[in-house]
Amino acid sequence: MTGAEQIQLFSRWLEGTDIELLELTTGQDVIRLRRDPAGRTTVAETKPDCSTIPAPSVGVFRRSHPLRAEPLVQTGQSVDEGDPVGLLQVGALLVHVVAPHAGIVLEVLAQDGAAVGYGTALIRLTKSGVP
Repeated sequence: MTGAEQIQLFSRWLEGTDIELLELTTGQDVIRLRRDPAGRTTVAETKPDCSTIPAPSVGVFRRSHPLRAEPLVQTGQSVDEGDPVGLLQVGALLVHVVAPHAGIVLEVLAQDGAAVGYGTALIRLTKSGVP
């Protein structure tokens, strides 16, 4: 079975579940299968010069502070190492999710208000500063 056939098979399996995101990693290559609300699956390949920012804990992902309307980051925005790119709400506590290195935000992977587990990919960021 070829790689393309395997991806199609995984896509069909994913469509029959309530899983929204399946990420397959081998070395530096990442294939992300995402199911939209209509049940269709999209495939995205992550380039090796990109990284994902994982959830540092279990909690609820917040794109913005509860007292502010604007999100901390937008797709295409440049960030520096240590910049807050989201928040993780753990009970009443808000924990900053920070950029591990400088780069450009390529995609916010987690929905605002989504319950996430430790290590869940939240944001995709370039490593070099160039998308």
